[in-house]
Amino acid sequence: MSNDFISIIDESIDLELNISDLYLFFHMLFPEDSSFWWELVLEEKNHAALIRSGKESFEPQNKFPQDLLENSLQKLKNAN
Repeated sequence: MSNDFISIIDESIDLELNISDLYLFFHMLFPEDSSFWWELVLEEKNHAALIRSGKESFEPQNKFPQDLLENSLQKLKNAN
């Protein structure tokens, strides 16, 4: 797998964790909806964990499904 795709995987993990942090902020900011935001926090952390697991399991075999992620590293960096 190319270094560019590994960077895309890593940046995708960072994006999921950054979104999780945003939802955590909303969780604290809006106590009346805190359970909703907490569910989203957990969901985004799970997304990051799935991508990380895929990287560890499939990247060494060049079998990570590339079409699951954004293909532009720059777009991911901009979003982060």
